Amino acid sequence: MKNLLILFAIIYCCSAVIETDFVSNLPGYPSQLNFSMYSGLLSLPDSNSKQIHYVLLTKAGEKTPFNDAPLILWLNGGPGCSSLDGWLIENGPFILEDGQKEFNGTYNIWSWNQFANILYFEAPAGVGFSPASSDTTYNDSITTRDNYNALLTFFSGFPELLGNDFWISGESYAGIYVPFLGAYIDDQNKLLAAPVINLQGIMVGNGVASWTNNLFTQVDFYYGHYLIPSDVYSAFYQYCSQSTTSASCTTVLNQINDLTSLVNPYDIYRYCYTDDTRSPRGWLFNQWLPGVNYELRETENFKIQGLKGSDVPCLYSAGVNQYLNRADVKKALHVNPDTEFVFCNLTINSNYVISPEGSVSKYQQLMQNNYKVLIYSGDTDAAVPYTSTLNWIENLNLGVKEAWRPWYQGDQVSGFVQVYNGLTFVTVKGVGHQVPAWKHQEGYVLIYNFMRDLKLPSKNTKKVIA
Repeated sequence: MKNLLILFAIIYCCSAVIETDFVSNLPGYPSQLNFSMYSGLLSLPDSNSKQIHYVLLTKAGEKTPFNDAPLILWLNGGPGCSSLDGWLIENGPFILEDGQKEFNGTYNIWSWNQFANILYFEAPAGVGFSPASSDTTYNDSITTRDNYNALLTFFSGFPELLGNDFWISGESYAGIYVPFLGAYIDDQNKLLAAPVINLQGIMVGNGVASWTNNLFTQVDFYYGHYLIPSDVYSAFYQYCSQSTTSASCTTVLNQINDLTSLVNPYDIYRYCYTDDTRSPRGWLFNQWLPGVNYELRETENFKIQGLKGSDVPCLYSAGVNQYLNRADVKKALHVNPDTEFVFCNLTINSNYVISPEGSVSKYQQLMQNNYKVLIYSGDTDAAVPYTSTLNWIENLNLGVKEAWRPWYQGDQVSGFVQVYNGLTFVTVKGVGHQVPAWKHQEGYVLIYNFMRDLKLPSKNTKKVIA
């Protein structure tokens, strides 16, 4: 009932905007911008101890948030990792490129705010600049409710955006966050005479959704790229098919881990950063991500080399950490100056209670209620390989609406697309876990086209001269 009262208050309230959250001058950003930026803390109606930090970028060319462009909420995963990764590395207007140590305002012409308003949530509370109580134990239901309540507070500050087309997007563990939140919004909207949050659909990149057979699809992926030899692959199936926690299986898993310890799990062809700020380790099942193989998380004999601070295996977060811990940046973003920003909160991650059933049922609910669903996968990702994603999609038996075909940028294949009844699946060729970060243009094109019901480009008809 409290949620309904808040929603009705938003609907009938006069125009408002959180003026105190306006970012007038952000270090590293040009002094003159053709969009506006807001940053602040969103209180949760049912909590006195938790808040969600948000960043809002208005659509390029629109200086106020009161415009008719779509609103995209972006969520990074972990669980426990900051969505400011999306803003500063992936789809924002000024970004750090891979390995860049200092933020110097590198312009991203493929920023998603070229066609939409972009909203970033640091969730759950305790991640990044989002304050939390000492209790940082979460599950998917708590995170979903907190994100929904943060949206209510956000829309109370920006009510004119409430009627805009609303999309939820994200990657990695956001394959849980995004459909859970989408289904929750659908449930809450049904309690009212008419939909309030104008949800159109969801868009998930390299997202986890089902834990079933995930271990086996990951090992298949590595063998398919011949990063492990045939005898080890055979031993894996011999000893792990019956029990993944047996001593024999553990021995094989450790062998695979040793062989691939310096292979970047997020993109097997991308550089693996191994400087003094991190401790590289085996990729297997991305152990610091709960649930990818949740049986093994408690297996004492399985080797897990500890991570330092907030490091993610092989990825480079030093530039983001350095920038967001600057006093002038914290002041500009209206966050607590005493908060130390870390890329991923490993306490939240290690305490997070996953949903063993995954999020497939939430995708089904959204499809059944005619929301648009896009799943895309960089095809060199070992953390959440496309084979694992296709496995759960094909088990839904949706039926194929448009057959598998290549899509192009100019005369080059950018990936492949297949349209099912209710769901679109897209691969992006030659890139891993973070498509918008490592293939800016392709990430932009697939999101832009999907939101506008446009087909991804076919081959350029212009003759190619060898």
